[in-house]
Amino acid sequence: MSTTRRRASAALVVVLALGVVVAFWLVGRFTSTASGSAVVPWSDYAPSLQRQVDGLAAAGDCLNLHGLFDQLYEDNAATIARTGHTNVALMLYVYGALGGAGCYR
Repeated sequence: MSTTRRRASAALVVVLALGVVVAFWLVGRFTSTASGSAVVPWSDYAPSLQRQVDGLAAAGDCLNLHGLFDQLYEDNAATIARTGHTNVALMLYVYGALGGAGCYR
C-alpha cells in the first residue's frame, strides 16, 4: 500500500472516530438519566438483545461486541425509519460493555 493511501486511510479512521465521539457527546447531553447513562429504548429492539450484549461482555467476547457495534452503526437509518430514533443510545450501551469486558486494555 502506498504512503499516500495509508495516510488517506488513517485520516478516514480519525474522521470516523471523531464522528463517533461527537455522537456520544450529543447523546449524553440530550438523553441522559440522573446517573449520566443513556436511556436505551429496549422495547424497540429484539427482546433478547440486552441479555445478548451483557452475555458477550461477561464472556469478554470483544470480537462479537465490536461486530454488534458496527452493525448498529450500519443499521442506523433503518432503525430511524422503523422507530423514529437512532441507535446511538444502544451503541453507547455496547461501548460501555466493550469497556467493561476489558476490550480497550
